[in-house]
Amino acid sequence: TNSGFGITTATGAAFYIVSAAGNGDITFINNGSPITGATTGIAVTQNSSSFITVNSTGTVSGNTQHGMRIVAGASSTGMIVTSNDTTGARVGIYTRNNGTGDMQITSNGTATGIGTFGLSLYNSPTSANLTVTSNNAIGNVSGMTVTNSGTGNLTISSTGTATGANSFGIQATNRGVDLSVAASNSYGAIDGIRSNNQGTGSSLIVTYGTIVGL
Repeated sequence: TNSGFGITTATGAAFYIVSAAGNGDITFINNGSPITGATTGIAVTQNSSSFITVNSTGTVSGNTQHGMRIVAGASSTGMIVTSNDTTGARVGIYTRNNGTGDMQITSNGTATGIGTFGLSLYNSPTSANLTVTSNNAIGNVSGMTVTNSGTGNLTISSTGTATGANSFGIQATNRGVDLSVAASNSYGAIDGIRSNNQGTGSSLIVTYGTIVGL
């Protein structure tokens, strides 16, 4: 989008982008525009052997589903998603990497999931590394739930505040190799940070703020 552009839809997603088998990479750039979808703000589905890049510096909202919903199909080669403020009735940012490459998520603003999670991120067993950098993540269930079932590492850096009203500030599950969580402030009704490393490597949890749970 160009500067000064904005969109609010009465039905469906504000942007719904699908790449069929045989097509090339998907690249979506939002240069500071406000985007609001009746269901989801930005929805991307990749079904080809290629890469997803989403870079949004504007605010993105989904009134009944997700702020962003990014799904990479089985033949996809990975994704990079960078966002500012995102809000969803369910999830702020929802991503699924069912492909073969890495997933890198950077949330520079506040990701808010009114119904469930600020961030809900999943790497499938066929994928590789999952890297998350988050400023603020707020969810009615957990601030963020992050699962790496891929063959690589799970790395989470939470530089702001992660808040889960009913469960965890940060919930991290790793079935790959190493698990690393570095967190500032994290608040959860059950645990501030809940980590579960089922992988073959090491666990490293570093906190430098306030961690609160029951």
